[in-house]
Amino acid sequence: MTIFVAEIFAGIDPEGTEDRFLFSTVAFHTGGGGSPANTPAYERLLQPANFERSLASDKLLFGLTQTGYGECVLANKDGALDDFLAYAVDGREFRLWTLDGSTPTYQAFPAWGWGMVFKCAMQSITGDGDVLRIRLREKVSKLDTLVCPTFTGAGGAEGTAEMEGQAKPVVFGSPYNVSPVLLSPSYLTYMVSAGGNVSADHLKDSGSVVARALTAGVQENDAAANFSALQSLSIPIGHYATHATSGTLKLGSPPVGQVTADARSTAGSNPADVLLAIIEHSGIATSGVYIETNTADFAALASWGSGVDSKVGVFVRDLSTKHSDLINQIATSIGAWVGRDRNGEIRCALVTDPADMTSVLTWYEDEFMYVKRVVTGDPGRGVPYGAIKQKYPRNWTQQQSGLAGVVPASVRKEVAEDFPLATTEVCEQLSSSPPATVPVADQFLGAKDYVIESYGSGRRVTSVGALEATPPAPASQFAALLGVPRDLIEVQVPFRYSDHAVLELGCCVTIQYMRYGLSSGKQFMVVAIRYQLSGIPMTTLTLWG
Repeated sequence: MTIFVAEIFAGIDPEGTEDRFLFSTVAFHTGGGGSPANTPAYERLLQPANFERSLASDKLLFGLTQTGYGECVLANKDGALDDFLAYAVDGREFRLWTLDGSTPTYQAFPAWGWGMVFKCAMQSITGDGDVLRIRLREKVSKLDTLVCPTFTGAGGAEGTAEMEGQAKPVVFGSPYNVSPVLLSPSYLTYMVSAGGNVSADHLKDSGSVVARALTAGVQENDAAANFSALQSLSIPIGHYATHATSGTLKLGSPPVGQVTADARSTAGSNPADVLLAIIEHSGIATSGVYIETNTADFAALASWGSGVDSKVGVFVRDLSTKHSDLINQIATSIGAWVGRDRNGEIRCALVTDPADMTSVLTWYEDEFMYVKRVVTGDPGRGVPYGAIKQKYPRNWTQQQSGLAGVVPASVRKEVAEDFPLATTEVCEQLSSSPPATVPVADQFLGAKDYVIESYGSGRRVTSVGALEATPPAPASQFAALLGVPRDLIEVQVPFRYSDHAVLELGCCVTIQYMRYGLSSGKQFMVVAIRYQLSGIPMTTLTLWG
């Protein structure tokens, strides 16, 4: 018999005093060696949890993983848990544990044989006659917060009184051609990014490059000790100086027209660096004792990016964009996914062909409750894509007019478009007769084009120089994934913790089944997990390959 225990944290009074409660499918007492010690686990757990987590599906498997929801049900026919309806559970932690009944080490809970099924947050608790229902969700609340703070209008770096309540600009990575916000017309000071640690490189007035002022004969990102000192700094006409620590700059003379800049964060522009910076900006710890991100995952992503000169950048100045929006955009543009695992840790990885992954589990014919093919959620509905079209870099300030006369025609064209550069790679497949490769569209007449709006960064050294930009992910990477037929397989297997302990979104499993071309075994990536743990515990998986 498999035993489940729900560990619930709740605020029990107006002061927010937190207590935790144990509800089990089998009653027991933790004793002095448990944690919490000497605590009863009441036999009231009717439904341990129905809970589902999945990778993004609107853009195939790329982006931020979809938020998981579920429900835990407690018995309350005697009304003993009525007080729970007054407790605060929203945003507090929920943990589900399991134990093989053949080794009942109750008093050592949660050690000695106990395993955590998953950890998440609670959303609400409701009473329904004889039962209590606890609504569950993944811990993503901080990522759903707005990116931009607002100006107070107090002067200096807080802007003029007229700016009160307006969004401050925020930069991550190295965005191309952003529009700094004018802080003071008198001092000619501008903000590139609230929170600082952002330099304004290659400042332009009406598209013409402005020279950086020298401090003691050297170009410095922090030309002054602080923002107040920057305001008082004397800067030659036609030049500018920056204070990267505060994310600000100052002009030496009034601009002729639109002021733009290629911004650069000191936190780095590699996709992994940018994703971590966004996560940290939301208030989630990316370092230290209470770190919530998987260090190895982000290190692997950073290592991949450095090999292809991968750089990305985003610029935000509105009161609607959330941190989750940016993560989704960056991850989608490089063909990666980002999301929390069952222990609440934020993971990430590039989507790769399952055939090139290492399988963590193998299931055979007699282990399945069922196996079926399902329709994919991508726009092509499983049909391979005919071509990969990649547009880059993102131009954050489109300028169709008002450019200086010295700006050449090539530059005028680039700054007028939201994505100045583009590449197209035709997806091909092997043929048994010459030529050796043929376009996918020759076989699949309904093949669509997959369009990537890349957040790659761009650099311009002079007003007449060519735009220096590289797509953060090569089109060939997407062609290898999307230019071949793909299947979604749904399988249901009995819940076993030994399997569950190595099973996670994004991992690879092997399926051997008599139908669908699986008789010799085939590797798939896990893209959705659904737990059905009442009655006979089952795990339902959606697999991509």
